[in-house]
Amino acid sequence: MQINKSNKKNIMADKIPFFQWRCDLSTGKLTCDAQLLDFLGYDKKVQLTLDSICKSFGEKQTIELQQQIKNTLVSQQSSTNTFLSTLLNDEYLIEFYVNFEDKKQANLALVGHIKLLKKYAYAAQINEALILTFTHSQKALMLADADHYIIKVNDAYCSETGYLEHELLGKHARLLKPGHYGADFYRKIWSKVDECKVWRGEILAKNKQAEIYTHDIILRRLDLNSGEHFYFVESTKLDVSTDIFTGSDLNDSKLYIPDKITFTKELENAYSCLSPNKTIVFVAFTAQSLQKINSSLIQWLIMQRFNIAGQHGHLGLISHSIFGAYWVMNKDADKINLLLQKVKNTLEAMGDDQSLSSININLHINMGASILFADANSHGQLMTHSMQTLIANPRNNEGAIYYFDRLFTKRFDKKQVLAKLLKAALINDQIEVNYQPIIDMNSMRINKFEALLRIKLDTALSYTTQELINIAEEHDWVDEIDRKVTRKALKALPLLQKHFQCEEIGMAINRSLANDRVSKCCLEETIEILQHSGADLSKVTIELTESAFFDNIERQKIWVEKLQKQGVQVALDDFGTGYSAFSYLKNLSVNILKIDKSFITGLTTDSNEYTMIVMLTKLAHQMGVKVVAEGVENIDEFKLLSRIKVDLIQGYLINKAQSLEKILSSSSNPVRQELFSLVYQRPLITVSRIMNSQYGRISPDQRLFDAKRLFSGQIDNYILVMNEGQCIGILRSKDMFAALSPYLDTEGEQKRDLLTLEKRVHQVMNRAFSRLTLTSHVADLDEIFLQDPEAIVVVQNEQSTGCLGVVTIHELLKYKLIEQDNDVSDE
Repeated sequence: MQINKSNKKNIMADKIPFFQWRCDLSTGKLTCDAQLLDFLGYDKKVQLTLDSICKSFGEKQTIELQQQIKNTLVSQQSSTNTFLSTLLNDEYLIEFYVNFEDKKQANLALVGHIKLLKKYAYAAQINEALILTFTHSQKALMLADADHYIIKVNDAYCSETGYLEHELLGKHARLLKPGHYGADFYRKIWSKVDECKVWRGEILAKNKQAEIYTHDIILRRLDLNSGEHFYFVESTKLDVSTDIFTGSDLNDSKLYIPDKITFTKELENAYSCLSPNKTIVFVAFTAQSLQKINSSLIQWLIMQRFNIAGQHGHLGLISHSIFGAYWVMNKDADKINLLLQKVKNTLEAMGDDQSLSSININLHINMGASILFADANSHGQLMTHSMQTLIANPRNNEGAIYYFDRLFTKRFDKKQVLAKLLKAALINDQIEVNYQPIIDMNSMRINKFEALLRIKLDTALSYTTQELINIAEEHDWVDEIDRKVTRKALKALPLLQKHFQCEEIGMAINRSLANDRVSKCCLEETIEILQHSGADLSKVTIELTESAFFDNIERQKIWVEKLQKQGVQVALDDFGTGYSAFSYLKNLSVNILKIDKSFITGLTTDSNEYTMIVMLTKLAHQMGVKVVAEGVENIDEFKLLSRIKVDLIQGYLINKAQSLEKILSSSSNPVRQELFSLVYQRPLITVSRIMNSQYGRISPDQRLFDAKRLFSGQIDNYILVMNEGQCIGILRSKDMFAALSPYLDTEGEQKRDLLTLEKRVHQVMNRAFSRLTLTSHVADLDEIFLQDPEAIVVVQNEQSTGCLGVVTIHELLKYKLIEQDNDVSDE
């Protein structure tokens, strides 16, 4: 259908047009007033349809008019729709009327009219009015193209950002980024806008003077009929922090910080309702930043992060620069300290989480803490003591927690010192990785290396790596540590493969699920790191701690399966130390089970640990899962584990964990050579152990009549044909009966059948059979019976004289069944 775009005349300039139409429902033919074609801009030769009329008024109106027509067809009642539309550069208020023609008519039809109720100014003038509205709006407004380049701003936007109009036009919107968000932050926002067409939230921005400020924005995507789209931003700079939007979940929910009066009343109410087994922990704290930000922004950050901490606490303002917070909880000093540490870390924004709620401005939080019934007897004393503690202790540029009761401060001092040092090590990327070999018990070669965390802190305090890991878990830093270790280990893998000239060597990497977030599983992050590493993922094993895995097994299984689809092997670490049971194994899709060192140390055959490892190894092997024993430190443990048939071992007996530099500088094999001879070897089982010495014998010159009588008295379907102590053939019952008449022993027995029974055995026997000696291994039988399951194997002595026994497939299968029931004991 061709639209006559050159038709610019002002139709019916002196009066408002009125056009009638009728659509025959049986043929779809539409008849209408002749002027309607000109009004809609169509060529006079075009045959209009009802659908083309609807589409003349624009995309939005088309949908509405089509629905109006459908409703009229269903209800058979008239309907009227009024709307604005631009036609031939003029804006009209249009009435669209539809009615169902009388049912008595021969042909059913829809009838209606298009009436122009009012004509407005030219579209260009309307556009000019919209531009003036945009320009003089008190709201800060900005329009950007599909590639986020700024194409229009108003005066309010220039005032808010400090830029002149010509300094913004044509520039990318990234000009206003404050540098406190990661790429993933903006990627999620734009994804939300493109999906939902609108997003509202509060984020930071940077003005021309490089000052960071908070603004509430409404970001819209405008899709045009032409297929192009633009982005429209409406911004409001926030000068107060008590009535704002968090934007933490891409919504516009508000948070409010109570003032001191309201906050004190809340605390008093919590005190009056306190149950006997609970206490109240109160802290007064300050927040400092090394960056130049105003107090409003600090309050906003504190409020946002306190909400993210999710520790069921209550936040308030004691003064302009001092915050207060309290929690009702159990009387447990360690849990109280752990809670305060977690809250402090969240407020300081330690870490590199790039969720939408994170802003990379680090704060230093100093806390003064008071505990009800420990150092305070009322809610008033709680607030007073915490304030005194905060003021009495110097402001620490690294942040600290001070207790009113000095015994509490002393009790947690070591942890706090180690936590500060660990935090600094993470910030300065002082994470080291050592590598310990894991050995294949069958080949006694390196199967893979396990990447193990090592951190050297500048302190005289004694500590262990596990102690630092526990602190990291308490402070929610363990994910950051795991990410750093994973990246270093993946870079080390090709270097280790090259050094040992073996591309089959793999890398095992631990991934703790202790601090797994509901919003994003840490295994999802692991997949992202692995995919971007360029490593051969079939050589990577991710080790998960067992207890954390079972805390949310259904959720973790999803990501375990996704890891395995990438080719990654998944190991369950420290098996047996947590909440596991053998019944759980049927629900697991892991490739490897690692038996914890506590089960290996001091292992003996009469210990419960030995029985457990035997059962676990059998069950794992039946499920196609390999077993690793860790913490192997002496020869006796090695021998027993080898006898149990665990697949892999690691520990000090093989080699200690070493730095990559030390491994690459050494030319020696980390596997101790003397271990090769200590691998448990099952005693060789010879055919003499399973052969059948009770077998039927017959001489070659005896008659078949004698053989028939002999077969009737034994179970076996074969007889050895012996001549002077040597086996010269095998007579099978089926071969003998095949030579006899089918009428044998019946009334129809013929004379020739009796003659057949007079035949000699050597005339029917099979001279082809297999021979083995007494010392032949049972494994030699496998090849024989694979080729012929009905074979008869004659066992002779080493001088190949005499017949000492017979082996059929029945003896071999009986042996294998016994072997399966007792595969770890000597035969």
